[in-house]
Amino acid sequence: MYRVIVFAALLGLALCNPEDELFQRYVMGGSHGCMTTTEFSNIWMHFDLNGDGNVTVLEFETTWHHEDYSDHERAPLFFMEIDAIKDAVLNDQDFDYLFHIFDENANGCISNQEFKTVWKGLFDD
Repeated sequence: MYRVIVFAALLGLALCNPEDELFQRYVMGGSHGCMTTTEFSNIWMHFDLNGDGNVTVLEFETTWHHEDYSDHERAPLFFMEIDAIKDAVLNDQDFDYLFHIFDENANGCISNQEFKTVWKGLFDD
């Protein structure tokens, strides 16, 4: 029985989409919660490897590859897409703008479904 449970858990981890895992990791209340602006910023700031409050393209690419997100070779293009201010770093100014894109119904928080939909629209083919 123990082996079945371990196998099921490992299978679940393998099939988990990055957007589901990120939502679960950063939102208080998990998949039934609603992502706040602070939680949304925390998702992006986990790419900030040196802790200076800015995510550079190198930090973004490094984390993108390390966490094995899709299309590794397109990570620099993804960075440029979400760099809303176009200043070659991601920070709170970009996150405020992006939050409104992810919050499709403009209710001030991002649901799990909104997050998945926009994430896939930005980062999946």
